[in-house]
Amino acid sequence: MLDDEQKIIAECVAARREGRPIRDAAARMIASQYHTGQSSPGYAFASTGAITGVGADLHEDLFRGVVIEGYWHSLIPACFADYIDNRRAVGHTGPQPGWSNLWL
Repeated sequence: MLDDEQKIIAECVAARREGRPIRDAAARMIASQYHTGQSSPGYAFASTGAITGVGADLHEDLFRGVVIEGYWHSLIPACFADYIDNRRAVGHTGPQPGWSNLWL
């Protein structure tokens, strides 16, 4: 059985292979694992799916100070950035219905 990190990496690999952003569930899992606290943009995203501020704020909150070890782990912030860029491009930045039920 895969742990959460392995599931996230597997989703990142599949998304890259298929030329698509990661699924909402993977993005939620990433934010849940990496946010810096309840008042952070990452926590707001993990809880509701809302992208507050600019995408760079969210990405910085999640990955500032995180040591990236190897190729597989470097996929996580890259895939998350692509996901946020895609959501912003289509205008889906507010809270997402059913978000709290998402998990890989």
